[in-house]
Amino acid sequence: MTKDYRRTSFSEIVKGELLGLVFGFLGALLVTILEKESPSSLFYIIPSVLGISSLVVDLVGNLKPFIRIDQEKIVKYKFRLLKKETVAVSLPWQKIKEVDLNFVGFGFIKYKFRLSLKSGDQCLTAENTISDFKDLLREVFSRATSASSNKETKQIINRYFEELLRLIPSLSLKNRLWI
Repeated sequence: MTKDYRRTSFSEIVKGELLGLVFGFLGALLVTILEKESPSSLFYIIPSVLGISSLVVDLVGNLKPFIRIDQEKIVKYKFRLLKKETVAVSLPWQKIKEVDLNFVGFGFIKYKFRLSLKSGDQCLTAENTISDFKDLLREVFSRATSASSNKETKQIINRYFEELLRLIPSLSLKNRLWI
């Protein structure tokens, strides 16, 4: 059975569009309060065009799978907006040697989880903006049985993905040994 994961989850698309609207209205309100006159029409047109183009890119980018999992391997495809999908990384489950789950972000502000699957010279990465990220984690930890992980990965699972411990008995056994 194969399962596809999209590049951006629907909740991330909605969150981005809502934040764009909120900041757009706050910017317009701030300009009208400080300027004491109405801003030009370009002030409203440019953000709306950028917001609509961002929405179209996200929606069209989600038509094709970004990560595909089956019984033998996990495959990550290159992001191509309108072209045919091409494989970026393909890792058989038995060849995955290391699974890392850590925080990433700008500087000291860490706001995303990044999953990295390493196999010798190849590395597959996925961030928590991917659709059904918890399902992806569940699949990875249940299928990559020969992989090892570092201390930070173990702490993140214990703290943020505790439901994985209840869903996958083998993971909870490993986790008791991790502490």
